[in-house]
Amino acid sequence: MSPRRGGHSIRFRQRQSPDSAEDADVSGRVPPGTTSGGTFDHVVRLLQRLDGGRVAVLRGADQRAGRSPLRCVKTGEPTDGATHMRAVALDRAGLVQVLAGYGVARLATAALSRPSLDVVLAVSPLAWRRWQRALLVAITIGAAGAGLVAFGVAAAAVPAISLGAVMLAGSWVLRARAAHHWWVGVRFRPEHDEVILSRVSSGFDDDARRLFTRSVARQRAWPPRP
Repeated sequence: MSPRRGGHSIRFRQRQSPDSAEDADVSGRVPPGTTSGGTFDHVVRLLQRLDGGRVAVLRGADQRAGRSPLRCVKTGEPTDGATHMRAVALDRAGLVQVLAGYGVARLATAALSRPSLDVVLAVSPLAWRRWQRALLVAITIGAAGAGLVAFGVAAAAVPAISLGAVMLAGSWVLRARAAHHWWVGVRFRPEHDEVILSRVSSGFDDDARRLFTRSVARQRAWPPRP
């Protein structure tokens, strides 16, 4: 299935402003003193690196006005393809999306009554196929593992249960790896009406920052320019 360009827009920038400092948690860096060494420290650093990479920011005003970067969010190439995503107001939303899945992040947002925002991301057919293919492999292995576990429970077959459990664990690793390598993290900051995106391409980020600069200029102009 190939993505199609929607009528919405996206606005991003490299996180450089003072108000973005509070979001340094999505940069993949661990603040000094966060943990005290050992295995736990190593695990925390590994988890934070899962949501590392280049960061861009969308302005809600640009999104609602239909302004969006025209370069693919993953490859950076110009494209007329796009897909919708739901940005959620969760701390470390990008990490939750990698480890638990985008659907789980949305359910948690609804359960906690947190706000969210529908965004449109430019994505090339090649990038979309890579993401969907990697996701399909993980889902297929997971479904086979779940089937083996169910069969093993019904037939009291311990080997089938063990193999199924291994396949389920493998499918989780593959899905997390696919999300990290082939897709992006999306977090909504309602207090600033911004969406933080992680693991974006440099071309997308460059395009997005230009739009951000123009958006700020429009906001400061009087009367406002269209």
